Amino acid sequence: MAFRKILDYAPPPGFRGQGLISVTAFDHLGQSATGTVTVKVGITLRFGISPSQLRFTPSGFEIPVEEAASSNPVVFFSSTNLSEWTPIFTNDSTSDRYLDTSALAGPRRYYRATQVP
Repeated sequence: MAFRKILDYAPPPGFRGQGLISVTAFDHLGQSATGTVTVKVGITLRFGISPSQLRFTPSGFEIPVEEAASSNPVVFFSSTNLSEWTPIFTNDSTSDRYLDTSALAGPRRYYRATQVP
């Protein structure tokens, strides 16, 4: 018989960086195992939404990012259904504009981005 629990972690508001969570799991016989989980918390970035910022170009879909907090890499995700997200590329944050060159050939999709802590 298998049991499964999902650990939900809600960091304090505004928290960014790395934290540790100690976890102890017990089975139905009372046996236990303890481990430590490293949690990295990044910030979900905002996109510029004016037509002059968010647009198709001959090379792809241009995505402006706001609020990148440091020079850490920015990871972009896409989804066609808002429930399954796939990382599509990672860029450094030296630019506030990114170009998705594969957007011209695929279905309409949604985007989100996070900055690596």
